[in-house]
This record gives sequence, C-alpha cells and structure tokens, in this order.
Amino acid sequence: MTKSEKLTDESLWPGSREDCCSNRSIVCAEWLELRLLRWRSDSVALQRFLNADTFNNHLKLQHDRNMRQHCALKHGIFKEFLAEFLGTFVLVVSRKIFLFSHFPSITLLCSVSGGHVNPAVSLAMVILGKLKIWKFPFYVIAQFLGAFAGAAAVFGLYYDAFMDFTSGILSVTGINATGHIFASYPARHLSVLGGFIDQVVGTGMLVLCILAIIDGGNIGAPKGVEPLAIGLIIMAIGVSMGLNCGYPLNPARDLGPRLFTAVAGWGMEVFSTGGYWWWIPVAGPMVGGVVAAVLYFLLIELHHPHDEDEKAHEVEEEEEEEEEDDDDSSLKDKYEMIAMS
Repeated sequence: MTKSEKLTDESLWPGSREDCCSNRSIVCAEWLELRLLRWRSDSVALQRFLNADTFNNHLKLQHDRNMRQHCALKHGIFKEFLAEFLGTFVLVVSRKIFLFSHFPSITLLCSVSGGHVNPAVSLAMVILGKLKIWKFPFYVIAQFLGAFAGAAAVFGLYYDAFMDFTSGILSVTGINATGHIFASYPARHLSVLGGFIDQVVGTGMLVLCILAIIDGGNIGAPKGVEPLAIGLIIMAIGVSMGLNCGYPLNPARDLGPRLFTAVAGWGMEVFSTGGYWWWIPVAGPMVGGVVAAVLYFLLIELHHPHDEDEKAHEVEEEEEEEEEDDDDSSLKDKYEMIAMS
C-alpha cells in the first residue's frame, strides 16, 4: 500500500469531513493551499476528499502560476525594451490609418517603460534624470526596430494596393510617388535650414507639453488621461505645423520606415531626395528635445517648492500652532485664577 492510499480524510484535516464541508467557504480555501504545499505528491487522497471540480480548478491555477513564473522576464530592461518596441510598432501602423495614433501606442506601455516611443523624448528624460543613461541605447534600438517592423507590416498589409497604384515601380518622386507614405519629405518651398528649425520647434513644443503633463509639481493631467492628452497635443501640432514636411517629430518613426523603404524596392533615392533631407528629421527632433528639457528645467521645474522646504514649512506651522495653544492655555489658567479669587 502506497503512502497516498494510507492517507485518510482525518490525516489531512483534524476535524470531520462534515465540519470542513460546512465551513468550506471560509476554511477550505486556506486549508487547501496549505495542504497542497505539504502533501503535493498525495493527489489521489486529495481527489478522494475533494470534489473533482475543485481539485481540477486548483491544479489549473497552479499550472498557470508556474507558467507565468517561467515565461515572465526577470530583468526590467528587457520588459522596457519589448514595451518600447511594441509601442513604436503600433504607432507606425496606426499612424498610416488615422491621425490620432499616439493614444493607443502610449496606452499600451505607459506603465512599463513610460511610453516614450520617441528617441527625442527619451533623451529629454535622460537630461532631466528621469531615465538612467545606460538605458537610453536600449530604448532607442527598440524604437527603431519597432518602427522598421511597423513599416514592414504596413507594406505587407497594403501590398496589393501598392502594386496596383505603381504598377510595380516604387518611387519617391513623380505622380506615382509612394515613399512619403512611410517617411517625411520636404515641400518644394522648404529649405534645409527651414526644415531643421521646423523640427526643432515642433519637437520642442511636444516635449515641453509632455514634461508639463507628467510633472508632479505641475497641474498635469488626471491619472490615466495622460496618453489622451499627449495624443491631442500631437494632433494640434500636426494640424498647425504639418505643412512644411508632415511633422515627423520622431527620429525612430522617420528613419526606421525610411530604412525599410530603402531595402523594400524604393532604393537609395529615399536618402538623396530633397537635398539629402533624411538627416533633418533625425537630428532636428533630438536637438529640439534637448532644448525643451533644458528650458523646462530652468524656467519651470527648478522653481517648484522642494519637499524639504515644504516639510520645514509644515514643521514651522505646527510649532506656531503649538505656541498659540500654549498661550491660550496660559490665558485660560489666568482667567480661572481670577475667577476663583
């Protein structure tokens, strides 16, 4: 006779079977957890004691818990890498469909990596000390890879439409140009210097607004509404500043798809068009992010009341209140003495 066959209901539970069943809603949940840890190998006795549904449900929950423990990433940087990759992927795919594309991408990963999906935003966070500098390369690589994969997904999704419209000839310029679907190109009136300033100002405005929204010392936005607020800001910038070059404002979202078009059939024309325009949407937003971070720190964040000053002020107020209470009590004692006399 095996060990599991020798086990009885009394050996697993000090009371009677009726006592356990009558208190099943209160006792049996904790009892089952403890006894399963102690008698893990005695599944036969447990199955005899409990009904089949309860036993199978617990085994399923335990299996799911073990799967999560084995499959979940242990290092935080890997979680943040995957989050930034997925967020930028969704950003690129959804932006080809509708303008208000940052809301779903930021909502996906806001609680994991902060929802940057933009190297310029990540650089601004590094400057302000909100992101460790050693994490910055991982964020940027994830964002570029996500944008590249997003462009590939869009091309695969609309492949038949591309072939029908272009007759198989993919070009950046001309009446059948399709390169602008993936990356930004300047308007005819825009110079290189004008495009660079456009990107510095546009990205600076974006980063300034983002910093104001997430700043705990500022009014900010209600919790959970930050992605919606940032999406509205980007939509406003796009409507007001999109005439020159389509408001890229994001090096990853522009360079990643541009690299994809270079290898997918558009050729090196994607880099030479517009007087080698390709570096403007990469360098301009990075400079704009740095300028915005410095300005916000010098003009806004630096002047927030510090926690230490607030605590000292609170201590002073408490001491003043105590002194007032002491004065009131001494006056009361004097009045009582006069009344007694």
